[in-house]
Amino acid sequence: LFWHVASTYKNPPCSIIRKGDWKLIQFLNDGKLELYNLVEDLKESNNLAKDKAEVVRELLDELTTWRKTNKVPLPPASELAF
Repeated sequence: LFWHVASTYKNPPCSIIRKGDWKLIQFLNDGKLELYNLVEDLKESNNLAKDKAEVVRELLDELTTWRKTNKVPLPPASELAF
C-alpha cells in the first residue's frame, strides 16, 4: 500500500509505504525516514529506521520506484532526486 500526503502531518509532505508489519515514511523536503513495526508499535512511537537498515533500504527502493512509475511530483523545496 502506497500513499502520498501533502498535508500538515509532522513535516509535510511525505510518501508512505505499508508492507506487511512495516510502515516507512519518507519526508519529501529533507528525505528524513521513519520506520515502524505496526504489529509491535501501533502508536508509531519507536522509529526503527536506524536499527533496521535493510528493511528501510528495501521499502525505500519500492517507494521510490512507485513514485517514479506513477510520476508522483515532489515539492519544489525537496532535496530528493525522485
